[in-house]
Amino acid sequence: MLYDIVMAKNVLSVDWQAYNGATHKRRMLHLKPNADGIFLCPIDNCLHVGFKSQRGLRKHIESRHSWYYYFDEQPRIKREDIIHKEKVKMKQTTHTFPAFSLEDGVGQLFLQWLHTPCGGGKNTKEAIQIGRRAMKFLMASLGESEVERYVKEEYIDCCLGSPSVVIAFMHTITEDWGLTSSAALNYLKSMCDLLDFRKANGVSDAVLRTFTVTEVYLRRGKENLAKKKRLQYSRNLDLESLIARDSWASIEEMEAVIPYHTPKFKSILEKCVDKDTRPTVSEFAFATRFIAAFLFLRVKCSRPMTYQFITLDMLQKAKTNGGFIDQTLFKTHQKYTFDTVIIGDSEMQILESYTKTIRPMLNPTCDYLLVSTTGRQYNSFTSAMTLLVNEAIGKYINPTRYRQIVETESAEKLQQAEREIISKDQKQSKVKSVWKKL
Repeated sequence: MLYDIVMAKNVLSVDWQAYNGATHKRRMLHLKPNADGIFLCPIDNCLHVGFKSQRGLRKHIESRHSWYYYFDEQPRIKREDIIHKEKVKMKQTTHTFPAFSLEDGVGQLFLQWLHTPCGGGKNTKEAIQIGRRAMKFLMASLGESEVERYVKEEYIDCCLGSPSVVIAFMHTITEDWGLTSSAALNYLKSMCDLLDFRKANGVSDAVLRTFTVTEVYLRRGKENLAKKKRLQYSRNLDLESLIARDSWASIEEMEAVIPYHTPKFKSILEKCVDKDTRPTVSEFAFATRFIAAFLFLRVKCSRPMTYQFITLDMLQKAKTNGGFIDQTLFKTHQKYTFDTVIIGDSEMQILESYTKTIRPMLNPTCDYLLVSTTGRQYNSFTSAMTLLVNEAIGKYINPTRYRQIVETESAEKLQQAEREIISKDQKQSKVKSVWKKL
């Protein structure tokens, strides 16, 4: 018999659930420390000395003894009886699904209404997303019928006023399309926006009565999906789920991100210095992303807002007091909690190369350290780090996930007093924070 596997670095990881004799349900791990506070591996023949946290032990079992979730003893399996299997796509997409047009007719009016302050109050990107979801709902409700390209008002009222159509579409997006509760909730919100749009344009009393019925289904549907969304979010934070979605990495892997992108950053600096060449817009965007990721990985693992409000004046003062930037200097320190940052000499040189060479070419309109390609305050710190980390090590790590990685690694490699400093420093407390240089 052939069994599916996936490649995890240099080790073949078998789908043990599909193996003969596997239990129907995945084993629940109830891990408890011994008298010394050490979490020992439950596998009898495992030679690991133990872990200082449950998370570390779970990561060890997931990577080394994944069979333990379905067997009491590791079954024998032949290497030649294994076939390779591509990774399963975790996220479903609906970009290619058919929808009515937003360029003319009622679709265009709905898009315009979403822009108005008294209507949807959305920006262009949000309005297009909501409009496409609503048009996909109307198209999916038709089944295989042939229709015109542009939707008509009568058909919209018919779909929105029919509870059976709404319930059938809910079944379609959750069962047939395989959307998560979060994605399905967005579709219901778009349908509510479409319903408000029709009511705002005036409908007959008969249509309004039918809308009253479907509004009950939409409201209760949103409440139930919101509950499932919260449950799925908590479940997705399990270490096993993070590893399966490539959202977990070691400190050693994260340390390779900056060296991987450094040559490209240096080449952009050389282009800025050379008067005969000028970097492209994408290269300018990369340079700013590089500095944002550099701040997270080299200066301090912290919240994006801390770096977003650093100004050139703060950076200049930091040169005279050992790289110290006081959080009370931030313009919004009374409303938000920031970290006090200490920048070393080597990190200061990298930041100066950006501020003196690249930043002036972006025609900045503010005094903040990092600016976008349009010269405004840069605020895409989380996406910047996620993109660069994925390019370097092929994993999706954001600042929040990185903080978890730091805490987990510290539990295994640092003493108790050192772990407490890092644990307090990584938490986002709006009442009291510990400002320390790690």
